[in-house]
Amino acid sequence: MVNSSRKYVDLILKEQSEWANWQPGTQIELGDYGLVNDDGIFEAEGNLYKSPAVKRNLAKQQVLTPPQTGKREGQLIITSSNMRRVKFDLAPHVNIASVAQASITGKWEVPPSQCGALLIIHQPRTDSLPSDIPYADLAKIPELAGKSLVTKITVCPAYVLYLSSTNGDTISLALSATVPIPDAPAVGAGGSLGVDWSVSHGSGIFREGTSATDDYRPLFSLRKFKGPSLFTFGGGSDSDRGRSQDKVSSKMTSISNGDCGIARGRAMEVGRLHPDNLPVLEKVERPWGPLDEKGNEKVISK
Repeated sequence: MVNSSRKYVDLILKEQSEWANWQPGTQIELGDYGLVNDDGIFEAEGNLYKSPAVKRNLAKQQVLTPPQTGKREGQLIITSSNMRRVKFDLAPHVNIASVAQASITGKWEVPPSQCGALLIIHQPRTDSLPSDIPYADLAKIPELAGKSLVTKITVCPAYVLYLSSTNGDTISLALSATVPIPDAPAVGAGGSLGVDWSVSHGSGIFREGTSATDDYRPLFSLRKFKGPSLFTFGGGSDSDRGRSQDKVSSKMTSISNGDCGIARGRAMEVGRLHPDNLPVLEKVERPWGPLDEKGNEKVISK
């Protein structure tokens, strides 16, 4: 069995430390929260800006600042470490003169028996959640505990993604304003608004899209809300809060008879233990172990 989506997401994540969207037309939004499933697909369960639970638990005077819009860039190319870029030549079926002015051209090879991934984003713009989001308050909301939050997202009007087979694939492509007319099954061209991908590739999985607007979301960042903590004074049961206070009180008592230098140092340590100073977001780990070339978890013999 082949798990293509998981393999693709895993390969891009290794190179970019960001999550790839296997279906870039899926409308993932900033502030979405949910979980990554075993196939590498992010499944949103709600959004910070729309969630009744968030509105209900935040103070009335707290209003979430709108997302921040990033700057437009020319292109972003991400490849797995085993994809090697070679001299570009599109294909004998396509008129090379028609892609001479292409804004993106390239050719990549992957060795036999290996699976490689390629993601090319045309005119990307990375938007993000604002820095003043009250994460410490949000972390106290039970519905958000343990959930992954979309904190950044890359949008674009055109993209290509490719997951190779293990047959030693080669992919050649160009993004141009002039549409070459292919005359072979291995070559494809888009047909939208004069911005088109011309592609020749192997037997792997290929996807592309073009649009007049930023309709695609090929890449995003996730951070995870930590679960309930004994140091979250504002949440949890009374007994939990009591134990938290007891731990801090115990530390304060233990330094009361020390010299001033030690007391100051330990007091700073106690300050760092205060819930307002604890990080409430953490890295989102893959929900799978090491993968083989087909995207299946490797069997580790004991």
